[in-house]
Amino acid sequence: MGTGGWDDQELNILIHEYFEMLKAELGGHPYVKRRYNERVVQQTGRTASSVEFKFCNLSAALVDLEAPYIRGYKPRSNYQKRLFELAGEYIAQVSKNDFLYGEIDHVSPDGRRSGTDESARLKENVENFQSSPSETYTHSISVVSSSNETRTQESDFWNRVSGLWTRATGGESVADRPEVIASEQSINDPLGHLEGPRSAGLKEAGEWFASGLEETEVPRMLFLIGGPGAGKSHMARSLTFGLHRIAPIDDDLAHRTYEYSGNKLPLKLVNDATIPSDDYPELALSHEITDSLNSRSHLIACVNRGMLVEEVQEYVKDKRADSRVELSAEIIRRIKDPASSTYSSGNWSFELKGQSPYIQSGNVEIDGKLHSRVVVVYVDVCSLLEPSPWVQILDDGDIVTPGYPVSTGNKSSDEYASSAASRLLSAVIEYLDMPKSLSTEAETNPVVANILTLSNAQMRNGLLAMLRSAEIYTGNRFTYREIWGAIVRSIVGHLPDTTLPDTVTRSAVAGLDGGNSSPSKKFEAMMIAGDLRISNSLYGTSCMPKSDLPDPRKNPVTRLTCQIDPLRDSVAGRISDPKTLGWASPVTDALSGYGPGESPLKALAADQDSTASDFVGHGITSFELNLDEAFRNVFEDPRTKERDRAKYVNWYGAYLTRLYALYQGIPAFKHDIELWQQAWKNSPQIPKALEVGLRTLLRPSRNPEESISRSLLPVLDSRTVPIVGSVVRPKLALATENYELETTSHGEELQLELKEGGKVVGRISLDLSLVREANACSLNYSGVTELSETTLPRLERVRSARLVPGNLTPDKYRIVDGNTDYIVKVSPVSKESLSGGNHD
Repeated sequence: MGTGGWDDQELNILIHEYFEMLKAELGGHPYVKRRYNERVVQQTGRTASSVEFKFCNLSAALVDLEAPYIRGYKPRSNYQKRLFELAGEYIAQVSKNDFLYGEIDHVSPDGRRSGTDESARLKENVENFQSSPSETYTHSISVVSSSNETRTQESDFWNRVSGLWTRATGGESVADRPEVIASEQSINDPLGHLEGPRSAGLKEAGEWFASGLEETEVPRMLFLIGGPGAGKSHMARSLTFGLHRIAPIDDDLAHRTYEYSGNKLPLKLVNDATIPSDDYPELALSHEITDSLNSRSHLIACVNRGMLVEEVQEYVKDKRADSRVELSAEIIRRIKDPASSTYSSGNWSFELKGQSPYIQSGNVEIDGKLHSRVVVVYVDVCSLLEPSPWVQILDDGDIVTPGYPVSTGNKSSDEYASSAASRLLSAVIEYLDMPKSLSTEAETNPVVANILTLSNAQMRNGLLAMLRSAEIYTGNRFTYREIWGAIVRSIVGHLPDTTLPDTVTRSAVAGLDGGNSSPSKKFEAMMIAGDLRISNSLYGTSCMPKSDLPDPRKNPVTRLTCQIDPLRDSVAGRISDPKTLGWASPVTDALSGYGPGESPLKALAADQDSTASDFVGHGITSFELNLDEAFRNVFEDPRTKERDRAKYVNWYGAYLTRLYALYQGIPAFKHDIELWQQAWKNSPQIPKALEVGLRTLLRPSRNPEESISRSLLPVLDSRTVPIVGSVVRPKLALATENYELETTSHGEELQLELKEGGKVVGRISLDLSLVREANACSLNYSGVTELSETTLPRLERVRSARLVPGNLTPDKYRIVDGNTDYIVKVSPVSKESLSGGNHD
């Protein structure tokens, strides 16, 4: 129980607890909903918010059964047919009349028993309830008329939208801890039942660990490694659910460790290794592993990568004599760096096996016998925006898994739909369940327009493509915390940063004064509302030069997405003509040929690239149509000043550029991103288009015009900047040969290796900044981008590796003077020669 659809046993538990509350309500007795919710949670393993949502479904079923329901659980339609059937059977079993009018002997969760002679009052309450003039009963919801039904549906919808605030960046439900499952915070989290698939290997590792809780001989250790928001504590909460906690502290605070009696062996949970330990001021994690080894208990450890580094540094600085703590510290060292996979000392040994970058397994042995099984999951290696690789953990702990796949080029709809982020996004849109009656409000309400946009698979794919491009460009993975932040921002924009959730309806609507608004006021109101549209809010920056929006660099989502804002790289060209490497010509053509009575939006929609992808059918909402009309009105209004007209044209051009790019899934620097993806896929080979630029960066010729010109590195300068052109003073330099270039990949990291004669003489991370610098090179001349200041020091470091004494060869030295260089042969000098032969 606890995952997938609700089975009959779970539904019957839910129905029983619901009717207990209903009896109390109809009998006029006080009761606490949270306690009934906790009962269902404890018996089914469902989340508290999922139970709350199901209670609302049951209310809708009771309405259709013409039975009273709990007012506090507003009916929500689209319930399971089986829920309706079981509710009907329950009513028939207890006898509907007896239930409604019979005697009550009710015991509330707090232990107070109600009286038994209250039939008259109960009957009166039921009759008043059913004859209330504000409600009649129709299918799935109680209303007076269709207009009341519509208002109720719309009100419920906006309540669901306001729940998004809890999952926005910094929202109250972005963190997790073991005891939260029975807390009021969980009950108040309306989105708690919406969960995407777990990170690669995490689900399988959890199942492996759960099966081992029945073990009596070999304890299991599960290490979950990665940054915050990746689902480590969420998995830990699931694995410890239902276990008896030893000496719980009811202070509503998150703790570093939790201990449970377990099924057979005890279990220790390190839920947050960043919280200081009260027991161990130094090497806390090492001691906690040692405690688990000594007590033969299971262990779950949720550890940020930074804590691994700190623990290893502290251990290296001050090694402990205790061999058991030494073993634990060495386990941590190998988890941090799996390349060093085996360790043994005395009668203890630890081996970490497997080549996967995201999951490893191993064994701890003592005296040659198996002591503990270990699985390590690196939860932030695989992208949630890529199809998740399958994993199988065998009974002996060995892991079977394919290589980590990274899609290249344009993905298919199936590839997008199979990613964890896509499944979560679809679930959120389905949960919001926007009534059709609100569709007309999209003209002035960007939130409604955003939901209409995200209801379209093509636009969802465009959003996911942008997020994936942001990952590749910045070298950072989106955790579920950032994925949630991106989803919320795509629906309600920056509103969670600036307004309260109960004002979402008023805050989202463009402030228009009916027909009395001047064209300029109407368009400026639409501009403000336009900043909430997904195509603008995704990047955290307004299309207006000056804006009051929060700094995008301070938001965990927009600090990544603003890097691939299409406005940074709107290159002229067409998607239908790959040779141009551009895409923005349809937008510029629509605006450049604009005249009175014409529509830039219609011109863009009529473009051949737009019609080929059905931009009109999928990408445009009534908000864009209204915005376009407002733009035409203000542009053609003779009262509009030229300065303002230019501002409006710039804003609207930027708006259309972003919208068109989002629909097509085109980020800034699209060509560079695709080239990196191709390099990753072809590793260790490098695409020819990239290799030429990399060679120019790493060893630029002294004279780019001459094909035989060498690359010369100054030997005695403070910086290893290659000599180009003429020099004023003679310099000692080293002539470098043409490097062999290869790449190695680990997860999504690419390392570029420089080799001479098969020997590695330098390494550098091949990321997007280096790819962009390489693509800026032309005809053997180095190019320049805004990233040059950060890439040049890295290039100098890899060049300086060539000057290490072990890599030097005597016949490569040159004296460079003016435009000429002279060969200098350097011979080794003995110590005796340096000391003048004096051995005293």
